[in-house]
Amino acid sequence: MLKEFYTNYITEVSNGAEPKKILSLQKKYCTVALLKKIPKLIKLSDSDPFLKTQDSNTEFLKTLSIRKDLKRSNIYTVSYISDKKIIIDLRVIREKETFKIAEIL
Repeated sequence: MLKEFYTNYITEVSNGAEPKKILSLQKKYCTVALLKKIPKLIKLSDSDPFLKTQDSNTEFLKTLSIRKDLKRSNIYTVSYISDKKIIIDLRVIREKETFKIAEIL
């Protein structure tokens, strides 16, 4: 699920997708509670909270890595190389019949 989200998200942001398309991806893969926090996260960091950068490039997909944290339950680490290595920790929960991103740590 995270690989699918990040592949689609990085591709769409890189291609200058309309905000509606980005929001549609976020709604599909994120909990409602996280969706409500995204504007605040953007304001605090002045960057995209899912990418921890302001820009995106499909080249990021070549180095995209997703690993389950073996010590913390429901935590996954997403990383890729931009100008430097970017690391994003996410909490994923099961919601009905699917998994969703619940928190960006």
